[in-house]
Amino acid sequence: MEYPVMYEGQTVGTVRVTEEPCRICWEATCELDTPAILRLYMVGAEPFRIGVLEPDKNHVLRLERAAPKSELQAAGYDPLPERYVLSEHGEGLDTSFRKQAFTGDAKLDALIERGQAHCDASQGGRTVRIPFVWGQACPMAFALTACEIRDGQAILHYKKGKQCT
Repeated sequence: MEYPVMYEGQTVGTVRVTEEPCRICWEATCELDTPAILRLYMVGAEPFRIGVLEPDKNHVLRLERAAPKSELQAAGYDPLPERYVLSEHGEGLDTSFRKQAFTGDAKLDALIERGQAHCDASQGGRTVRIPFVWGQACPMAFALTACEIRDGQAILHYKKGKQCT
């Protein structure tokens, strides 16, 4: 499927979304003259950062990325939305994105910011979830000994440190 990519209310390109058995692939092409570093977001209940577009030799912004279906399902993207937006640092996206829960831990928050992990506020702390497949590398490997592994996810119940939203 192919969808329009929006930037500041204007269509500036397209993204082709291909569904494979275990992953989703995106190929975005946007014609936009800007010095800003723009990220492509898939916008549903909560925006999901796909990645940073890079200019080619003709100054056309391009991005090719794939993500495991399990990662998208853990982030609440089943089915996939049809809205794609370019943004610098998440500005101008839905307010639900700016209110994303964080833990206050630099490593965990970096995973959350990149869209690799999802954080929910829970009583007395935060719950961080990330897709987990036995025998495969996990971005949250530094905390796996403290995680509960269930339903294809590593789940960390985080109660330590500064907690903010």
